[in-house]
Amino acid sequence: QARHPGATITPGGSGGAGPIPVSGIVFPITQADLVAGVFPAVHNLGNAYVTYKLYDDADLDTQPDDATALNVNELDVDLTNFQPIPGIWHLIVVG
Repeated sequence: QARHPGATITPGGSGGAGPIPVSGIVFPITQADLVAGVFPAVHNLGNAYVTYKLYDDADLDTQPDDATALNVNELDVDLTNFQPIPGIWHLIVVG
């Protein structure tokens, strides 16, 4: 199963009393990226318990059918009930 690379979000914030720096990645998603209705996101953040946000092609916040943390670097996002997905969707993974 192929894993899809994305664009890396640059960490921000400061240490101490300020915001905690985080890392993240943005994945553009098209129908061609789905494997049996699932988007395989390799985020390589080293954390199984990431936060994610999904936006459809109209930039609307969308809840996937399901999301499964496979390990500390991979997240499967199930979009089966949205197929075929139109245009380009975006998945943001932070952790």
